[in-house]
Amino acid sequence: MSDRRCFFRTFTGLPLAALVAALVTALVVASSAAAAVTADPVVSTASGRFQGTADQAGVAAFKGLPYAAAPVGDLRWRAPQPFIR
Repeated sequence: MSDRRCFFRTFTGLPLAALVAALVTALVVASSAAAAVTADPVVSTASGRFQGTADQAGVAAFKGLPYAAAPVGDLRWRAPQPFIR
């Protein structure tokens, strides 16, 4: 029974309190890093600045970005023209 109690008290040679402290520190660092990523990102391009959104997993999304000028008027049936803001 003392061998089992000893196993729970230490894990790979570390005292249990040190193991718990290391896990808590890792969780705090991971959550602060995730919080930094979830802020709405802003990028600068040749066409201007664009703001996206980020979810809890830290995945950034930039939706609705124009990649060319609208093909209306004399631009219809021509090659795409650069987007001008």
